[in-house]
Amino acid sequence: HARQINTLNHGEVVCAVTVSNPTRHVYTGGKGCVKVWDISQPGNKSPPISQLDCLQRDNYIRSIKLLQDGRTLIVGGEASTLSIWDLASPTPRIKAELNSTAPACYALAISPD
Repeated sequence: HARQINTLNHGEVVCAVTVSNPTRHVYTGGKGCVKVWDISQPGNKSPPISQLDCLQRDNYIRSIKLLQDGRTLIVGGEASTLSIWDLASPTPRIKAELNSTAPACYALAISPD
């Protein structure tokens, strides 16, 4: 059965969430950023270990997808751009951006190949 393992204080509305496998990191998307949390210690009330500033700061993150390798994060939201993050670098950084004609991205799916 399900049980609560942690409470994360993102600070404002959260519009998107993804969890790494194994369950070590949680990524929460809100206004203009994704916050990265280490949940390896249940009940730990620590602040986020990182904040990934993306899109325009006034736009909300609406979709987050972590690739199976755990090293790449794709972020979309209320902008015409998807940000592809390199999480393997010492400091996470945007390694590419994809422009779209759509005004927003509310969902992401990744093909396994």
